Amino acid sequence: MTTLNLPTLNRANASQCTFSLQANTQTFESPLNKSVQTYELPGARWLFTATWQNLNQIDARAFKAWLARLRGAAGRFYAGDLTHKTPSGYATGAGTVSGAGQTGNAIVTHWGVANQSNWLLPGDYVEIGGELKIITAIAAVDGSGLSTLTFEPPMRISPADTSLLVIVEPLATFRLNDDKQDTANFDPDRHPTITISATEVF
Repeated sequence: MTTLNLPTLNRANASQCTFSLQANTQTFESPLNKSVQTYELPGARWLFTATWQNLNQIDARAFKAWLARLRGAAGRFYAGDLTHKTPSGYATGAGTVSGAGQTGNAIVTHWGVANQSNWLLPGDYVEIGGELKIITAIAAVDGSGLSTLTFEPPMRISPADTSLLVIVEPLATFRLNDDKQDTANFDPDRHPTITISATEVF
C-alpha cells in the first residue's frame, strides 16, 4: 500500500496539532523497600494528533476520501510537527551525512557554508535517513562546512554516507491509532471538524 501525504486542502489548515516524543521505558518498584529502577529501551516514537476545524464541504469530502484510502490502521502516511516546519536557526539548503557508520544521538554532517553559528537550534527538526529527529543542542558550522548535530531519539539505523538531510518539513511515517477515526463532528452550520491521532511506525 502506498504511503500517503496528509491531504491537500483548498482553504483549511490544521487548527490544532500535538506532536510529542514517547520514550520506551520499563520501571520496576521493589516490593520490599519501594526503591525504583527505570530502564530505557530502544524504540522511542513520535505521536501525532491534529484537528481541522470548520471545513467546507469540498475539503471535508477530500479528507474523508483520504481517510478511506488509509483503510484504518492498515495504511501509512507522512506527517511532522505542523507548528514548526522550518528551522529557527539559519540553516538553509541541503546538508549531507559526513561519514559512514555513525550511530547514537550525534552525527557529523556537511553543509555548503562555513563558519556559521546558530545553524540549527534546540527544538528544530531534521530528517536523517528517513528518521525524524529533534535538535537538542545548538549546532554551528565550522570552517570546513562540518557540523555535529545532537538530537533525540538516537538513530535506529546508521545513515549512509552523503545521504541528504531534510530540514524543511521533515517527516516521519505514521499509522492511525485505530479503525474508528473516519468521523466528522458538525457545527450548527454543517461545517465539519475532523481530528486524527496516530503513532509513528518503523
